[in-house]
Amino acid sequence: MCSYKYFAQNPIRVGCIREENNNPFEELRICSCRRLYKWFGKKVTNTSCLYRRSQQLSEAVAYKIIFHDLSHVLWDGLYVGEPSSSRIEPFTQELERNLLIISNTIHDRVRTRIVTDIMRASFDGFLFVLLARGPSRAFTLRDSQIIEDDFNSLKDLFWAHGDGLPADLIDKFSTSQKYPSPSQNRYRESS
Repeated sequence: MCSYKYFAQNPIRVGCIREENNNPFEELRICSCRRLYKWFGKKVTNTSCLYRRSQQLSEAVAYKIIFHDLSHVLWDGLYVGEPSSSRIEPFTQELERNLLIISNTIHDRVRTRIVTDIMRASFDGFLFVLLARGPSRAFTLRDSQIIEDDFNSLKDLFWAHGDGLPADLIDKFSTSQKYPSPSQNRYRESS
């Protein structure tokens, strides 16, 4: 990411050639591509600029949905108190509503990218809940099966019985090292 200081020293119009149509948005696009050329030292085409921008937008939307819009279900509800009484179902129901809205409104070519980013963000959120714990979450060795079942149901939501993301893509982002297991000593023994 670029810093504010860079933009203060190099306003957008510095070094930019104005096109004949005097379109400020076209000028901004051309200038941002030239800045990327300066930063990365390689030729940046308009297509790669657009791809990079759409990738950033997709990730921002995904993390906003998971960590802002669904935070009341994820952070405030998942495994608070007794893990067996506060499972992942409310989170997956809210997430499924958001995924239905996205699948109905976004074009097919972009949909897979956004849903993949939402999947990655939800896996990260699940991992943060397990690792952050806090005073309201305590896990025992007996809870490991509940956590594993919840993670599998989260993966199944994105697989959608074969109609969602491909299984190999889901497996790529959900390796067994991605979330703590009882063998990694992250759970305290209960008597």
